[in-house]
Amino acid sequence: MVKTFIINPGHGGTDPGACGNGIREKDLNLAVALALVPLLTARGIDVQLTRTGDITRSLQQRSDYIVKARPDAALDLHHNGAADSRAQGIESFRSLFNTGSKKLVEKIHPQLIAALGMTNRGIKTRLYPGRKDWDYYHMIRECHRHAGIPVALTESGFVSSPVDAAIMKRADFAAKQAEALARGICAYLGVAWDKAGTPAPSASNGTLYRVQVGAFSVK
Repeated sequence: MVKTFIINPGHGGTDPGACGNGIREKDLNLAVALALVPLLTARGIDVQLTRTGDITRSLQQRSDYIVKARPDAALDLHHNGAADSRAQGIESFRSLFNTGSKKLVEKIHPQLIAALGMTNRGIKTRLYPGRKDWDYYHMIRECHRHAGIPVALTESGFVSSPVDAAIMKRADFAAKQAEALARGICAYLGVAWDKAGTPAPSASNGTLYRVQVGAFSVK
């Protein structure tokens, strides 16, 4: 049976996300997502994206799309920012209530740490204020609440950190991160990494996103 996986490249359009050191988060999120697609489709995974260009989509629109599609799992792909430029490193978030989310993050996070050469800030959880039964982050919370879908949220470095930004601006950063994510996703889905073959068609529109991404465009 073909596995289905959805990638949500965070922000986009009128929402640039975190900005710093010449990097807009929305651009980097999309570059990594587009580099990730062919790595997964080549291993027989049906991949769908909540956006494929620089467009505005609300969190609700994104989670509704995922809930309707009912994938095996999903990734909420981000890069961090902070007022303190000393903050740096990779952190990943999982659900407190979805065991699949925990397993997915535990497969992905070590791959990111090994591949990107950034500080390990760990795997984290966060509760919604005033609730003991809700996760804080929308994509993790709503996909679990409405369909039990495991979601991992990754924050692979701080655009506000000169140290991290220097790594992010390397020509191979998007490709390296995409491979790390793909390896973790494949491990979670039980798909052999060394058995790349003919890509599976996308269930969303029959279109495969075959893209080669080197250095993303910084503005």
